[in-house]
Amino acid sequence: MDSKKISLIWAISLCTIGTATIILAVGNLTGIEQADHMVRICGTVDLVSLPVFAFSTVKKAKNRK
Repeated sequence: MDSKKISLIWAISLCTIGTATIILAVGNLTGIEQADHMVRICGTVDLVSLPVFAFSTVKKAKNRK
């Protein structure tokens, strides 16, 4: 794959993981009652983004050498 595509995938997955984590953390810290479906969607997005992030990180590391 092209290194620009890998960098784009890496950045998108990093932002997605960060956004989902911030949404869940702010809700837990402030004590706001979050809807069950929102928590499940954020958790699922987080779980899907993690392998994509790991894959793109490995590809970036291999391209660096």
